Parts: sequence; C-alpha cells; structure tokens
Amino acid sequence: MQEELSPRLTAHTPHVRGSADLPILLSWPTWQRAVLSLLRVEFAEHHIGFDEVDWLSWRLFYDAGKTPAAAIDRALERDF
Repeated sequence: MQEELSPRLTAHTPHVRGSADLPILLSWPTWQRAVLSLLRVEFAEHHIGFDEVDWLSWRLFYDAGKTPAAAIDRALERDF
C-alpha cells in the first residue's frame, strides 16, 4: 500500500503554520519525501538531492511530531 502526501504537504501549496505538533500520520519515508519537496521549493535555486540532507538530524523533528513544514520552520528558526 503506497501512502500519498496530504494536499497540504505538497510543494505546490503554502506552508502550514500553527500545526507544529500534530500526531504523526505519515511514515518516516513519506515524511522525508515531503520535507525534501518543501526544501526544493524553499531553495529552488539549488538542487537538493535526497542524500544531501542530514536525515539523522531531521529525524528528531519527526520523532517530536512536527509536520514537514513545521520542521523546516524550526530548522530555519522561523517559528519564534
């Protein structure tokens, strides 16, 4: 069974704010793909490959229940 990204997690929609700590509804691989898609939109001038991301660091956000968009906001310190 293949998981699909929620429409709010696609690269074509704005970031979801105010939902930083939701129950994890995505598997780790699906969450990673969502983060990667959002990072590629955020930094469109650079190609970001899957292997270029430090997934061990990002796993902390996943384990904390952060949505992909909230994890990016936290990593870029935009959530203050």
